[in-house]
Amino acid sequence: MMREWGGCTAPWFPLSVLPLTSFDTARARRNACWPHLSGHGLHSFGPVMSSLNVPFVRRALSCLPRPLVEVFRGVLDSRIRATVTTAVVGTVAIATLGGLAFGYARTQILREEFAKLNAITSEVLERSERSSVQVRAAIAELQAQDAAPCSPENLALMAQLSLKYGQLQAVGYVANNRLMCSSYGRHGDGILLPAPTYQYTAGGLIQLRKANLSLASHLGSQPVVLVTGSTNGYSAIVSPALPIDVFTTNPGVALGTVIYGSNQVRMSRGVFNPAWRARLGDAHHAEFIEHDRIVSLWRSNRYDYFAFASISAQAANARIHEAGVLILSFTVGAMALLLFLTGRSARKAMPLSEAIREGLRRREFYLVYQPLVDLHTGRWVGAEALLRWRRSTGEHVRPDLFIPVAEDCHLIEDITDHVFELAAADLAGFFKKYPHFHVAINLSASEMQSPGVVPRLKNFITRVTGARARNFVFEATEGSLIKPELARPALAEIRQMGSAVAIDDFGTGYSSLSYLQTLSTDYLKIDKSFVDAIDTASVKNHVVAHIIGLAKDLRLQLVAEGVENAEQARYLSDRGVEYAQGWHFARPMTIDKLADSLNRQAVYPAESIQAVVPGKTHGGPKSH
Repeated sequence: MMREWGGCTAPWFPLSVLPLTSFDTARARRNACWPHLSGHGLHSFGPVMSSLNVPFVRRALSCLPRPLVEVFRGVLDSRIRATVTTAVVGTVAIATLGGLAFGYARTQILREEFAKLNAITSEVLERSERSSVQVRAAIAELQAQDAAPCSPENLALMAQLSLKYGQLQAVGYVANNRLMCSSYGRHGDGILLPAPTYQYTAGGLIQLRKANLSLASHLGSQPVVLVTGSTNGYSAIVSPALPIDVFTTNPGVALGTVIYGSNQVRMSRGVFNPAWRARLGDAHHAEFIEHDRIVSLWRSNRYDYFAFASISAQAANARIHEAGVLILSFTVGAMALLLFLTGRSARKAMPLSEAIREGLRRREFYLVYQPLVDLHTGRWVGAEALLRWRRSTGEHVRPDLFIPVAEDCHLIEDITDHVFELAAADLAGFFKKYPHFHVAINLSASEMQSPGVVPRLKNFITRVTGARARNFVFEATEGSLIKPELARPALAEIRQMGSAVAIDDFGTGYSSLSYLQTLSTDYLKIDKSFVDAIDTASVKNHVVAHIIGLAKDLRLQLVAEGVENAEQARYLSDRGVEYAQGWHFARPMTIDKLADSLNRQAVYPAESIQAVVPGKTHGGPKSH
């Protein structure tokens, strides 16, 4: 007895016959709709649910009461939502980490640049302060003398002081804006000096004069700075290059000292921007980027000036750019990997029916062809077109997983149409070169029972360049013929148009002599499970002999599937089985490899599986 339960037709066991507890009732119903779960026990239900990629779980959705169906759909939806959420959150997290990494890299690069500049600024300030200390010390020693300013005693002291203080080029005496004498001796009427460049008060009046002087006949004119305490008095002569003579690896570094109060440059190498003074304010140190320059300022704690150093930001920007490109590459790569993995997970989490639809859209399906061998000659006389599915993730999905789901979800006709499309492209012009060859194509149960199947087949054959109806055998599984009154018209029409019909997986259903006599068929294909039992103690070994005898009684030809060794082939050949296919002869191959193999052998043109057409059979169903 068959009952409809939850949208699934399943054997029904009356409770009056099988007195069950509520637990056993649930298990019986589950096993009726989920035969693959028999023996697992309800305790395994949770792990099975978690493996949502298993086809019989998906098929079982149509067999469950609606509340449980909604639960399953909720699980699927939650997994998909979780995957999408993971992708979104992960992408945002990676982008955030990338941004933080870039910010950290930028900060570190600038910190390194500032550290270099701070070291330069600190050295400039230290050398300038040392020079200021020596200037004051030398002037103080001269002022302590009672001798006349340019007396021999003072001239000798001046010479000693210029040697004593390394930051000083010379010391001298100024009167009425003339340098009257110096460490190099008397200068006659004196060397006329320019007016003070600027003056400031830092523990007393200090005047600075910038001039080009020739202090001795053997010395050329040199730029110097004269530091005096007043218009008339002792003066220290300093080379302006000495306090800022700091070694740097970058020739583009600008450095020097600036009077804090007046913002006037004391000594410098390179350009100073007066606007930088405002960035220092009352602080003793400032570092910043302004326009295209990186700047460091240090103010003296002892004197009224500050040191500066600046460098173009171009080199730092180039380093930041390189770091940004590197971080961006890693970030984009990490995002791509995350999206790939989550996308792959999403595809696994989606219902297999949706994955099939996606696979059809993305053209992930392809055909391979397994040769059919004449056991008496060893020639390849045909091939079975086998559908394969390689998902975009690289995962291969077995036909026994996706075909049942496609049938349950009414996608099988879409798959068959895609097979027709692939075969038409593969076989274009093929039969012009191999006119006696045939290709077998599988049809589903629903298609065998559909009145529109024959027009679809005719349309397909016309699309194959150079093909005729006799070049095709259409296979129907034994299970698809469980309602022969629905399948019989289609089988007859297929044979009438010139193609042959084979019953696939024969022996796995409920076929009998009376059953087969009502169908218009040409071949029986012995299922691999029976071929595997040849020459074993299995009960199935006797089934092979029974199938062979049944085919002989009906005068049908036989095709053995899954032949894997010579002993099986010999056994079948000795008992009159005409054809076989399996790894013993050849594995499934692309159409190009099939054509290459056929080029190396002459296709057997005599009485073969392809020569059997309606009206030219050995009798078959027509005799009954």
